[in-house]
Parts: sequence; C-alpha cells; structure tokens
Amino acid sequence: MDNFTEEMSKYREEPGCDWKYVNKMWASMAYKMGTVDEDIVSPVVRPLLEKYFNCEIIERGIRYQKWTKDGRYFGIGVLAVSKDKVFMIEIRANPSIVYIQEILEKAEHFREFFPVYNDKELIPIIAGFVFNDDVINYANKKHLYIMAYREWEYMDIINFDEVKK
Repeated sequence: MDNFTEEMSKYREEPGCDWKYVNKMWASMAYKMGTVDEDIVSPVVRPLLEKYFNCEIIERGIRYQKWTKDGRYFGIGVLAVSKDKVFMIEIRANPSIVYIQEILEKAEHFREFFPVYNDKELIPIIAGFVFNDDVINYANKKHLYIMAYREWEYMDIINFDEVKK
C-alpha cells in the first residue's frame, strides 16, 4: 500500500498527469479494500456452516445484491443456502453493537426481498476478525451467531453453544 501511495504521488507531480487515470486507480483500490473482508470470509463459510449446522451448503454467493421493481435495495456480504436453512452473513471490519442491531433489523426484511427462501429457516450471522466482549455478550443475548478468527489461527463460530441454547 505504501509503495502504491508513493507511486501515485510521484505520478501526480509529473507534467501532463492523466488525472482521470489516477482517480480511476484510487477508486479501484478503495473498492478492493472495501471487499477484502468478504474475500477472506467467503471461503470458510461452507465448511463452517456444514460443521455447526449439520447441513450441506448447496448455494453460496458473495456480495449478493437484489433490487425490487420499486427501487429498494438489499445487499448481503455472503448468502449461503442448504436444503432447509438460509444463512445471511454480514461482514464488518470493526464489529459493534450498532452493527448487530442493524443486521437483526435487516434480517426482518430478508423475506421481502428473497421470498424464494420462505420455506427455509433464516439464520443471520455477523462475521469479522476481532470482537470485543461487549459485542459478543450483546450478540449472545440477541441470539446472533458470530463468525471470527479463534486465536488468529482459523475462522470459527465463536458463540455457537451460547446462542444455540
């Protein structure tokens, strides 16, 4: 990242600089930084869900988006589907209690946008890398699963037993 920033700064100072190109490069970098969390979490979704929820994932989509005819939008970080369950996984770089509230509210509207899954149990999950104890405790109270790195070795659902109760 430092090399890229330095290179772009030098390029900016050159006479005849193509600002359109520079802006396009910055936009591309900003987009990629915004999707890196999803790119890291997505590959572990299938094995984790199959392990914890005793199901076979038959469909998975990353950055899943849907618009209604009246212009409403619904985006999901990762959507995974089994025979009888649908998982709505939202990824947050800095998970907070506010995000937990937002995800639970979003889950209430899921079926409006995805009626094809009305016959399946909806399981919302928040994913991230580090969760503080307050956020974990709040998620437990709200029965929201957390997917995170356990001891920075592997991704896991760190509160499965607490929420399952």
